[in-house]
Amino acid sequence: MTRPLDSTDKTKAIVLKVAPFSRTSHYVTWLTPQHGRMTTIIKGATRPKSAFLGQYDLFYTCELVYYTRDRNGIFIAKECSSIKNRLRLRSDWKACAAAAYIAETASRITVHGPHQLELFDLVDDHLDQLASATPSEEFIYRFELLILEKLGYSPQMTKCAKCGAADIASATGYQISPVLGGAICGKCQPALRHRPVRISEALMETIKNWQAFTHTHSKSATVIVSDDLLALRNILGIFLAHHVDVLLAGRKHVIELVSA
Repeated sequence: MTRPLDSTDKTKAIVLKVAPFSRTSHYVTWLTPQHGRMTTIIKGATRPKSAFLGQYDLFYTCELVYYTRDRNGIFIAKECSSIKNRLRLRSDWKACAAAAYIAETASRITVHGPHQLELFDLVDDHLDQLASATPSEEFIYRFELLILEKLGYSPQMTKCAKCGAADIASATGYQISPVLGGAICGKCQPALRHRPVRISEALMETIKNWQAFTHTHSKSATVIVSDDLLALRNILGIFLAHHVDVLLAGRKHVIELVSA
């Protein structure tokens, strides 16, 4: 059944980007649980008496009402009301940088389409955490690991990613091949045409523990030594480069800011 041209729909939505459309109107890119990424035009958003004033901004979670008829994939917003404004992100520059990275990552990996509730909840949860505390470097890596898991690219850490052997320890410790997607056993390591990343047993256990929990609060107190942080940074960076459309230059700047 075709909907009337003036029919509306309602959804929760996280503001990922805001850009000018005209002198008084905005393009807004949202992440929604039902429709993934979507873009709306908010007409007259900056007019003095606009009903939209103060109801949306970067990193807000809102209730959005929009007209279901679109033009080239862009919808017109009818109403918007703030659910979570996360004002602390305006005063904590490390948290703001991490939030910007999360929003940019979500914008790049999502499309307009149904059934993206888990990704919406993941982004919403991480923004909530940033609104309550300054993030650590580990926070960024937990987010990236969970993003990889949601997209089906989580590192294989329980068996060899090349031959499937359960014994992945070797005389040289644990080796991870981001290209092949996980740990590599001692027998397969010599045949690799690329150099794997060596990690400690402690980091191996940390990654496994993080993978065992889908909610980052469960392991929020994890402290990782500097050498392991560098290895984790390299591993996840290569995974993201091979499997996910993430701006690695922006990632580098965010990690440097958060770890400063």
